[in-house]
Amino acid sequence: MIKKYIFNVLMALDILLNAIAGGSYREPISSRIGKNPKCSFLAEFLHKILNWLENNHCEDSAKRYSDVKKEDNVF
Repeated sequence: MIKKYIFNVLMALDILLNAIAGGSYREPISSRIGKNPKCSFLAEFLHKILNWLENNHCEDSAKRYSDVKKEDNVF
């Protein structure tokens, strides 16, 4: 039960940080990076770290959130 709570809080923080960075409030940062990993140095860096933690994490996240369009992003 506590694991699910921690996961939910971390997921909410992930989505909040993406929204603050100008992304959609409907997807996590890893999905945004998976759709365009070479858009900045920070994106490339996070892409490498996340994919090191879990193989193909960003690409899998981008597939899960494929319904979120680029037009949903603010920046």
